[in-house]
Amino acid sequence: MLDYILKIITATRTEAEFKAGVSVRGGLALRVAAQSRALMLGRDFVIPEDVQAMAGAVLAHRLSLARQTSDALEERRTVLAGLRRIINAVPVPE
Repeated sequence: MLDYILKIITATRTEAEFKAGVSVRGGLALRVAAQSRALMLGRDFVIPEDVQAMAGAVLAHRLSLARQTSDALEERRTVLAGLRRIINAVPVPE
């Protein structure tokens, strides 16, 4: 799962829509959040769905758009849509 998280974080750094990608600390926060979700669901291991479910909540506020908008809600929706595209593009580990 760490490799999967790293690929998602790296993809945010190369996405032209974002001014800057997610930092290493953001990746670590995503790991902890995914572990927490797995534990709350009764598992002692993380699956890709845990990472995907937590990515928006953990990473969205760490990203800013390269082209700013005047509406904060529109910016958040755009960031979340960009994250969804990235997560859908990164191959899920088996």
